[in-house]
Amino acid sequence: MKFQDWNEIFNYYVANVRVRSEHAVGYLKGRFCSLRGLRLRIDDQEHIGFATYWIIACMVVHNFAMVHERNIDMDTDVFFLEGLQHVQADVAEAGAADADARDIELAAAEERRCEIKEMLFDFLRTENSNDENDVA
Repeated sequence: MKFQDWNEIFNYYVANVRVRSEHAVGYLKGRFCSLRGLRLRIDDQEHIGFATYWIIACMVVHNFAMVHERNIDMDTDVFFLEGLQHVQADVAEAGAADADARDIELAAAEERRCEIKEMLFDFLRTENSNDENDVA
């Protein structure tokens, strides 16, 4: 099962989407500390809306800042450098504790990925067998 051609195709498309998504989320979290600490229990439409609006607000502020920061030299800007130091300190402080939690999350994600992959393959097998029956 591991070395089937289907896996390579599946992994290629999933990796493309995942990399772009991770980069976008990572960039926003790096820019907005409030997103790193945004811990919400999402169990109804109101909570989903709140989280969505919070993220959208950060994206709007980001776009506004990008337009207005074009002429700023980030290597010499005191405000930027101070913020960068704070972010690096937060990352160093949270590093060890987050590593164990991350391993658990990765194991759960890998298990879920395998389940989804099997569901996809089952669906594709069913589609292929239906197509073969239609031809015959």
